[in-house]
Amino acid sequence: MKLTEEGIDMFANRRPDRPELWKESSQQLVRRKELRERCSAEELNPLLDLSRMVYDDKHKVVMCVVPKAACTTMKRAMWFLQGNVDKANINQVNTKLLVLGSGKIKTLNLLPKTEALKRLLNYTTFVVMRDPTARIVSAHSSKFTNRTSSPSYKLFYGRQIAMRQAVLYSKGVKLNYRNIVATSNLKMDPDFQRLSTDKQQEVIDYAKIMRFGNISFHQFGRSVSQQNPSHTKSFDVHWRPQVDLCNPCLFNYDYVIKFENLATEANGLLRYLQRNDPEEKKYFVDETHNPLIDDEKTRKVFDGIGNDVLDGLERIYAHDFRVLGYKTSFNSFKNTK
Repeated sequence: MKLTEEGIDMFANRRPDRPELWKESSQQLVRRKELRERCSAEELNPLLDLSRMVYDDKHKVVMCVVPKAACTTMKRAMWFLQGNVDKANINQVNTKLLVLGSGKIKTLNLLPKTEALKRLLNYTTFVVMRDPTARIVSAHSSKFTNRTSSPSYKLFYGRQIAMRQAVLYSKGVKLNYRNIVATSNLKMDPDFQRLSTDKQQEVIDYAKIMRFGNISFHQFGRSVSQQNPSHTKSFDVHWRPQVDLCNPCLFNYDYVIKFENLATEANGLLRYLQRNDPEEKKYFVDETHNPLIDDEKTRKVFDGIGNDVLDGLERIYAHDFRVLGYKTSFNSFKNTK
């Protein structure tokens, strides 16, 4: 949805009176104020993606979904608020039901625009944000490693990335469909035969990566870093910048949750949303599931990545760092070499 100047002013001046919410978490007032101050220095994007907005009419709430920022946890909570599951079974909810665009979970783009706007202006709205450096590590881990339950990202994006970067790893051997499928074909290649045994094994290993798409984080990071920072809206949502997904400078969210303090902050919001519900009917995020933030592990993932890649990632996610107020940066990993 593209807003007119009138619509932009309407969202910017949105000031719902939620005294119980602010009493629950006064830090949100400070966080929202600081976010508005940072946004004042940014060029305003008039687009708001209603397909990312999950809503519940009973509790009068709208969530903008940011993948790799506790989106499954919070979509489960929204699924519960919508009355689709009880507490005993919430963790067994099939994630296919929670996929945006499936038509199963309610999103604002499925409503007439006037109805969508009414909810955006009057309901409690929230979004979960995450440190961009940790988020891109999570995107790779969940889509291109053995953690993933579906090979679709490997077979589509992974293969493409591996093929584009083949010249960096193939030791001069021309890899094609025939020799990445059958090692016997590869071993017949004269360029392959001229390599040492160790380098031959490296080429064989890379041929397997090209076939199955299980790319390393270095390859993934390099691919993302080489994209045009002006065209980030074409990125897959799992690594698209967060400001593109939910546009916090255009829309004045009531509650901005930090992934790094997920359970505590999410439960503050859930207490407010369920304030009129019977105690036995309330759901809260398990406090023990607060995400483990391992800065050292993240740093090790970036170890050895070239400065050109880090500079490229810094350009891609510059707005996320500035707007969301994270003090980290990709360039901070340069001292790991």
